[in-house]
Amino acid sequence: MLNELQAAVLLLAQLQLKISKIGNYVENMSETAEELIAEKKLNKYMPVIQTYT
Repeated sequence: MLNELQAAVLLLAQLQLKISKIGNYVENMSETAEELIAEKKLNKYMPVIQTYT
């Protein structure tokens, strides 16, 4: 019984680590997407800005 509990706890710890890594990956992708969107918006309006400078 103890070995089964230890195995279950180990599996849960491994699962927690994987979920954490996935969360970090998704967060990084979200930040990258936000940066790309901001860059696209800047590039969209850049010709207008350059016209008035």
